[in-house]
Amino acid sequence: VEVTVDPSLRESGSPAPPADPRAITIELKGELNLIGRTSQSRAIYPEIPLDTDDAVSHRHALLSRDPGGKVTLRDIGSANGTRLNGREVQPLTDIVLHDGDELTLGHWTRLAIKAIR
Repeated sequence: VEVTVDPSLRESGSPAPPADPRAITIELKGELNLIGRTSQSRAIYPEIPLDTDDAVSHRHALLSRDPGGKVTLRDIGSANGTRLNGREVQPLTDIVLHDGDELTLGHWTRLAIKAIR
């Protein structure tokens, strides 16, 4: 998963995005990978931490990976929703992802799915 800050996603009233727009690549190592913001007080430590975007829920979404490499997205009831390739995702619905799919969430966060087998 490649995580980027995309200032073009910012809406009126949203805070300014971080100044460093470099992409970060995160390898999905486990079967379940939480997308969200870290909370030490609530013991939430996402595999895909999006701590700079406060419109991302602490427990925002899950990326599940099966042994064959198939990756599935599930928005787990996030406050501000998740979009897949520009379309709003229904909460608690599993969607199979493909290489090149893009998720947008929060104020200005974009996740690109890379090299799914």
